[in-house]
Amino acid sequence: MRRTHLAQILLISLLIGIGIGTIMYTLIVPVEHHTIKASARAGEYFGFDLNTTELTFGTIQPGRNRERDFTITNTHDYPVEADLKIYGDIARIMTLSDTLLLLNPQQNSTIRANVHMNSNATYDTRYNGSIEVILRRKW
Repeated sequence: MRRTHLAQILLISLLIGIGIGTIMYTLIVPVEHHTIKASARAGEYFGFDLNTTELTFGTIQPGRNRERDFTITNTHDYPVEADLKIYGDIARIMTLSDTLLLLNPQQNSTIRANVHMNSNATYDTRYNGSIEVILRRKW
């Protein structure tokens, strides 16, 4: 009788552990991870780039701003949390309209990236980096 009772307790503990582990795994491990390359250059003239696979701001005069929009879409059938972070040299001059947002299934959101070229930037200074977009399942 004691062995049966002990086996039942062990089985229940194992199932609870598996359940908690599964929930923790889905909360921690991203369902998607995207890297968007980003670049800008300081210069004396206005220049632009219409690249559709990267967030390129072209040439920006010191003291001026440039904005670009991009869209994040949740293609899953469950809500996701989108976490955005800027990396590299461009992080010193770039801001995002949102860095943490909740997207319902099939919903999209437009993010505005703004680059402000420092007024003391020297011509031909290049800023490169990326925006990391991590989507995690939201419970």
